[in-house]
Amino acid sequence: MDLQIVSRPKTRAMQLVEMQHGIDLAKYLRTQYADEGRKLSEIAENLDLDTGTVSRWMAHFGIPTRRRAA
Repeated sequence: MDLQIVSRPKTRAMQLVEMQHGIDLAKYLRTQYADEGRKLSEIAENLDLDTGTVSRWMAHFGIPTRRRAA
């Protein structure tokens, strides 16, 4: 059985953020969050977005989030 990765199209808002910041959003989110260990709130602040938006976009791109400490 072959597994296929389904690429979901970026929303207009995602495209605007990419243009404003000169980034590939999926790559940026993965690098900042997964590789560099930044918090969602830090990423949101850097992109001038709401933390919830960043969280939804990470889910959109299939980037798993860390659990918050209790």
